[in-house]
Amino acid sequence: MYGRYRQAKNKEWFRREHEGDIILHEAALASLKAVQAGRGGKLPNPQALRADYEKLKGEKDQLYKEYGELKKQVRQLDTLKANVDKILGVPGRGKRSAVEL
Repeated sequence: MYGRYRQAKNKEWFRREHEGDIILHEAALASLKAVQAGRGGKLPNPQALRADYEKLKGEKDQLYKEYGELKKQVRQLDTLKANVDKILGVPGRGKRSAVEL
């Protein structure tokens, strides 16, 4: 779109018609230039970015798995606490009620 804008004979009209796309392009270009300037004039290597992404994705997946296991443990412990409270005659202090495991 931006290439067509630059080649357009009537740039004002073209910009009015496609202003959203052009603004997005210009903002993305400004962001890339800022990154480039902050890295000594070089953009990040796409292969290195992909490798970092895959590594972080693996870490995220592992952490979500651990989170799920811990969440299950918390539910079990809440159930146990509710059962003990019921046996001891402690008034209920939450939404959870005693349930069989």
